[in-house]
Amino acid sequence: MFFLKKCRKAQYIFIVSVIGFSFIFNLKDVLSFNGDTGIREIKSFKQAQSTLQKLSANALVIFDLDETLVEERDPDLPAALTHAYLPELIKILQDHGIKTLALTDTKTFSQKRIFSDHEDWRHKRLEGLNIHFKKSFENFHIFKDLPCVDEGHPVLFKGILYSNRLPKGNVLSAFLDFVKSSFKPSEIVLFDDLLHNLKNVEMVAFQRQIKFRGFHYNKIRELRDRGYSDAEIQRHLLKNNPKGPLITYLLNHLGL
Repeated sequence: MFFLKKCRKAQYIFIVSVIGFSFIFNLKDVLSFNGDTGIREIKSFKQAQSTLQKLSANALVIFDLDETLVEERDPDLPAALTHAYLPELIKILQDHGIKTLALTDTKTFSQKRIFSDHEDWRHKRLEGLNIHFKKSFENFHIFKDLPCVDEGHPVLFKGILYSNRLPKGNVLSAFLDFVKSSFKPSEIVLFDDLLHNLKNVEMVAFQRQIKFRGFHYNKIRELRDRGYSDAEIQRHLLKNNPKGPLITYLLNHLGL
């Protein structure tokens, strides 16, 4: 068993594949996004189709977890994907050489061990939903040069970057420094339900002269604002997110 020391502050395009996620693409969704960079509000990941179709080979696509990819606040119910097609979408990106990363502000709980049961549990929960972020970044790393919170530091564990309540942009910047010898993204795409996270990462991308597109995903927060409880939201997602016949057909017949 290892113990942590005392904390110290310390252009290729794959249009055909992503067309599998077009379903019905409303023209107003395209017209509402001005320019090649910036932040846009969405309620469905299919609204990011035009961006995902144009990704370069060294792009980095980042997903927040809670209330963006999954909803699992009610422990008595199974974790629910916000959209049933997300595992396939992430796999398509990875199969085309696009790096993917999960970025969550969750605490690391790694005060006494090199990684905690929580990080391992979170990784296994995502794999149970057929989401595998470790395909892009298998490294384990504790960012000890960043400030500690509750005796824990931000951690990279099997493709999931835990910011441990620190600003996501700061932690992502440290991550980019960590992987710079093998990977330097030319563009970053971030899906997150919190606008301040998007703006924070956008600022870091600007400082590093990296093209940035952010998608403010607000479907879950909209349900919560309408008075849905945690359990009701999970039941709603579990009931209303079956895998549609069109996406199933396309995934089976386009060699994806």
